[in-house]
Amino acid sequence: MSSFIIGVTGPMGAGKTTLCESFREQGILIIDADGISKEVFNNSPEYVELLTKEFGSEILTDGRVDRKSLADIAFLSKENAQRLNRIAHPFIVKRIKEKLEEAKAQKIKVIAIDAPLLFESSLDRYCNVVVTVISDLKVRKFRAINRGNIRKEDVINRISIQPTDEFYVKNSDYVLYNNRDKEALCEQARSLVAEVMEKFNEE
Repeated sequence: MSSFIIGVTGPMGAGKTTLCESFREQGILIIDADGISKEVFNNSPEYVELLTKEFGSEILTDGRVDRKSLADIAFLSKENAQRLNRIAHPFIVKRIKEKLEEAKAQKIKVIAIDAPLLFESSLDRYCNVVVTVISDLKVRKFRAINRGNIRKEDVINRISIQPTDEFYVKNSDYVLYNNRDKEALCEQARSLVAEVMEKFNEE
């Protein structure tokens, strides 16, 4: 029996991390695309070289790529974000596929891929179902700004270049609305896992 793979996505500040924490508590293995991005960044000289060629020496600090400087340029516009994604996605997808194979070899039943750019990287093709978390724009801005690790103007800019809620809804099998508290989302997550496990056991 193969593993059942859930793709988790949604716009910034919607609650993907909270959803995946609930999934993890229910025994689901989480593959974190953002974490893998950092791993690739720190362990692939080829990746860093390509970034430097694409975005120039202004992303360098003391000879190393400064992640904040790169983000400032990459998220300045949708075009720049696409330039970054064209370089980053092959490296990230390759590592995620390796992790999926490792998990399947360990006979792990259910795996979730937490990927903000699930569709853009075509990772959705490896998923049995796709789950999107969305919430009102005002709520998302508030959450993202109050994390404390990103400036308000950067939050607004990043949100502005992301797909619309309609795009996520149209391309997802499940949509969870996260305008309330953490427990409300976790309750939706538990119901979803019960349904997914039923599907898995039927296959």
